[in-house]
Order: sequence, then structure tokens, then C-alpha cells
Amino acid sequence: MTDHDLITGEEQKTTSGKVKPVTVIGIICAIIASLLVLDTILYFQTQKTLTHQIVILQKQVESMDAHARLDITQRGGWPVGSWIRIESPQFRGKIMGKTVSFLGTTAQFGGLWPLWLRNLSGTHGIPLRLKGKSVLAFPQDNGRLLVFLNQGHLFLDDSREKKNFRIPFSFNQTRIELQKQTHTLGTIIIDHLKGTMLGNISNPPDTILALEVTADRQEIQSGFQNHPLSLESRHIHLITSAAFTDEDIMISVQNYSFQLPSWKRPSSGKDAPPPSLSLNGKGSLSTKSGSVTLTLDRWRDLIKSGYQRYGEMLTGNPISPESEEMLDKFLSYGQNGGNGERPFSVTATVNGGRIDRIDLGRFQPFFQLMTGMMKQNPLAP
Repeated sequence: MTDHDLITGEEQKTTSGKVKPVTVIGIICAIIASLLVLDTILYFQTQKTLTHQIVILQKQVESMDAHARLDITQRGGWPVGSWIRIESPQFRGKIMGKTVSFLGTTAQFGGLWPLWLRNLSGTHGIPLRLKGKSVLAFPQDNGRLLVFLNQGHLFLDDSREKKNFRIPFSFNQTRIELQKQTHTLGTIIIDHLKGTMLGNISNPPDTILALEVTADRQEIQSGFQNHPLSLESRHIHLITSAAFTDEDIMISVQNYSFQLPSWKRPSSGKDAPPPSLSLNGKGSLSTKSGSVTLTLDRWRDLIKSGYQRYGEMLTGNPISPESEEMLDKFLSYGQNGGNGERPFSVTATVNGGRIDRIDLGRFQPFFQLMTGMMKQNPLAP
């Protein structure tokens, strides 16, 4: 074997032990090309699904003898997602016999691929984003109820089984206004609202709806110009359901609770929780009958804070040290016996739209004593 042969053999060994740069680039390009092909196929498939969903919505609107504007104005998202947009979506019709209208800024069906993964996994429906502000209007006698929605995210149930549906949703801010002619009677502002709506329409026209929502903050404002009132609460939780039939609507509230941190008194202690309120009940809209139970925790702090805030407005006189001392005496009744640590609960029974009975339970003697003492010693000086 010559020296030339030895050198050539070594070069072949060295060359065979390395991967050529051209081969690595080719493999990467093949992977990218394959991913783009799969992405393109998925894009057109999801576009077909979205278009079909719009057609279904249009047919549902027509079957309700309602009017809607759901014209697709833009398609896009590739290669990072798939979506269609509808500018200024509108709806007007009757739901459960009640007139409802909707006007939005932009409705985007679909989205980025991470949102679609929830749909493909079967846990969520088609992504829907309500960009900007939207408004729902419910006409009332001599007025209307308006619901303003800001930046909404929903997942529409696209299952073929139409008897049941599930719609998760969230909104950055929700504003509810009750208007009478040109005057706003009350406003509710809710921050970071999120929840899930469930429905069952297995026996039309009978329908069952259930709703569970949570929110970080809620503010209730009155529309009284002379004496504006505002109630702020946090950690809101609501579980409610409704059964719709041809004859009646039965509403049930399993739980509606929230905390009132701004009504906590400094004297109650640093670690003491703020007063909280919860409500549950059920009733019939057709007969205007039912019952409601209201439960207050740390209710003595709540009454004292309420008197300091609104005592002058309620009594028509400035709050004096004597009136506060008298209120403390009222609220000290039964405190040594432990009533101060127990929640206060009251149940109201309504029949035909009028309060038929109020049950204060074990607190009935306490409020009878308060009523008698107030007749003898009114709080106002």
C-alpha cells in the first residue's frame, strides 16, 4: 500500500464521520415545508368550519323570524391561526317572548392556534371574541335595560347535539343600566366577569338555563340626583338557573354572595374579615310569587358603617355622638350571648308581587326591642 492510498483512506474516514451542512439544511427545510403544508390544510379546514357556523347562526335567526347582520368582512390568521371577522354585527328579535337587540363593534370567530387547541380537544367550542364595546338592549315599560359589554371572549358550542350546550365566557367590564325615559334609575358595573352558561332544550319549548359567574369587583350606583348612593363589593359569586315554559318562567338563585371591604370598621380588628352578604331564593315570574333569604355576616359592623355613611340623609339631621352612642346600645343587645358572631338571616315570602311575610328567625325579639327603643329615643337629635 502506497502513501497516497493511506492518505486517501484517512480522508474518506474523516468525510464519512461528518454530516454535510447541505443535508442539515435540507432536513430543516423539509420539516418547515411539512409544517406549512399541515398549517395550510388546518387553516382551510377551520375556515370551512367557521363559515358553516355562520350559516347555522343565519338559519337559527331566520327560524326565529328575527333580523341579523352577520356578513363576513375579513378572513385571516394564517399561518399563526384562523379567523373571520364581522364588522358591526347586529341582531334584533324575540327570545322567550321578549324583544332583544344587539349591536357590536367587531365579532371575530376563531383566533390563534392555542385557542383552537381547546376546540380540537373537545373541551371548548369555537372561539369568539367581541372586540371593542357591544350593547344588549331589553325594552321595558316606559324604559329599557341596557347591558354594555367590553372586550368579550366566548367559546360557542359547535357540537352536533343541539339539545345541550355549554358556553364559557369572560368580559373585561360589564355595565348594566336601567333607564326610564331619559333618566338612569340605577347602574351596575362589574369588573373581570367570567363564567359558564349551560342549557338544555330537550323538550321544546321547555328550556332550562344555568349560569355560574364570578367577578373581582362590583359597584351598584343609584340614579337619585339629590342623594346618590354607591355600594362597592368584591369577590362576587353567582349560581342561578331558570326554567322556561309556555306558561311560566321559574327562576332559582342557589347562591349570590359578595364581600363589602369598604364597610369594614377599623375597630373590628386588622385580621377580621369584611362584612359579606349572600342571597338565595326561587320564584315564578307569571304569578310573581316566591321566597328570598338574605344572610349578612358581621352585620353589626355593616349597620354602623351604613349609619355613618347615610345616617344624615336618612334622618335629615347631622350625625351626633349621642345618636351613635344610642345605636351602639341598640346593637349591643344579645352580643354577650353570642348573637354578634352569628350571621343575621331574614326570609321574605312574596305572593302576587307583594311581601306576604317576613321571618327574622331568632332575631325577631331583637328587632322588636330596637323598634320600641327607637320610638322612645329616636336616633336623630
